[in-house]
Amino acid sequence: MGRRSILVPAVVLLLAACGPVTSPSPTAGPSAAVLESDIAVDGERTLHIVCVGSSDPGRPTVVFENGRGPSLSTWSSVMDKIKATHRACAYDRAGVGRSAPASAPRTTQDQVDDLATLLAAAGVSGPIVLVAHSAGGWNAILYTAAHPEQVAGAVLVDILPPGLEGRLVEVLPLETPDEPAAIHQARDDFTIPRTDPSMNPENLLVAQSEVEVMAAPGFGARPTEILWATNTQLKVWPDFPPDLAERLNAAIDEQLRSVEALADDPAVTQVDSGHAIQEEQPEVVIEAIRRVLGQLEP
Repeated sequence: MGRRSILVPAVVLLLAACGPVTSPSPTAGPSAAVLESDIAVDGERTLHIVCVGSSDPGRPTVVFENGRGPSLSTWSSVMDKIKATHRACAYDRAGVGRSAPASAPRTTQDQVDDLATLLAAAGVSGPIVLVAHSAGGWNAILYTAAHPEQVAGAVLVDILPPGLEGRLVEVLPLETPDEPAAIHQARDDFTIPRTDPSMNPENLLVAQSEVEVMAAPGFGARPTEILWATNTQLKVWPDFPPDLAERLNAAIDEQLRSVEALADDPAVTQVDSGHAIQEEQPEVVIEAIRRVLGQLEP
């Protein structure tokens, strides 16, 4: 699939600040086979998973990765449509929704290992299409690297580019005692969450996870759709000098291109939506998933 023309999105949400979701949990119609279970992945620690739609060995299973913090219900509207033709599974990572927290800070690789155990226990062996939102894109990238034989395609929904915050810190001027409050706050916002796992609900070691994800090879020739939200606020820098705002926005553009470079020939689409495209414009995500599935099936 060829690359569509793209205008750089007005903004990409930083720090995976998805906020709580209000969608109901996914439900299935009478013809759909439903799995809803708490599955042990590490001793007695369990993860909550919901799968809907009938299994078909000839068709891929669609597996959803949430952003950092929201529960699997963020995919409710999308799963409700996908279940008519394909098996669709969403889950809560450790410490989110109905999944038990892990006992110690962890990295994205730990989360990917959890998902591999969870899918095996749920009878999902591949092929799969990964659909990931925000920082969940890190999990999709690393899962593909760890299990390349399982992953047939990907849909990246306004994902957080790995390394973005660190790159923005590099662009900010060196700290001075009298620097503007807005710049001081931005430096803290880009730095502290990367080194303090207590700042995120999943107890994630963000800086270490960035290293893991940035070393991964990406999606290669797999069918890949990338959706960027354009109705967000990151590229608005109130109280910043114009030249600094311009350099920061150039760094954001650079990081977006690095995401697009993860696939050999991605289809890139800008969407007039806030960060949670799957909730605000679920049909756009559904169509992207169907385009990937269409390339994988006769």
